[in-house]
Order: sequence, then C-alpha cells, then structure tokens
Amino acid sequence: QAVDTVSLLRETWRNPYVEQGLTPQDQMLLTGAAVGAQRTAGSPYITPRDMARLTAGMGSGYAAGLVAGKVLGTLTGMPQEAQNALIKGGVYAGVIKSVLPMIYGF
Repeated sequence: QAVDTVSLLRETWRNPYVEQGLTPQDQMLLTGAAVGAQRTAGSPYITPRDMARLTAGMGSGYAAGLVAGKVLGTLTGMPQEAQNALIKGGVYAGVIKSVLPMIYGF
C-alpha cells in the first residue's frame, strides 16, 4: 500500500518515542531514505517496494566499498587502522555511488 511521504515523515517526527530515541543523524538518514524512495518512485507516494529498492542499492554499494577497501588495504600492506579507514571510505563511496543515480536520475 502506498503512503504519502510528507505525511509519513510528519507523523514519524511527531511521535515522542521516535523524537527522543533518534539522533539528528538518524533522523536525517530516515528522511533521506524516504525522500530518495519517493524520487525513485516518481510520485509523492512510496511503497515498501520503493524503500526496498533504495536500501538494496545502499547494501550493494556498501558491499562493493567494503570489498574494494579491504582488497586495496591488503594489497598495499597497510596497517589495520589505515585499512579500516580505507574500508570506511570505500563503504561511503559505494553507498553514494549506488544511491545518488537512483535518487537524482543520473
């Protein structure tokens, strides 16, 4: 069943349990995911399928970045701390690379 994105977010943020339980970063992430799913759907309404499509893209980007960061770190013989930083950077780059085209259509 489709849900109006603006109404969903408005009601979510009005809930005192949600408002107190999420950090501002978590709230931005949820808002971005809902708006991203809305844009991929091409309408003001989103479905669970739209959210699943967006999160699947994020997951595939996460996995690609994780593997790329680990492989590069291992091949270059970096210390574990540097490998972890490279993996984290690869994860963020992978998520951004996979999600932005779905949201903005490029």
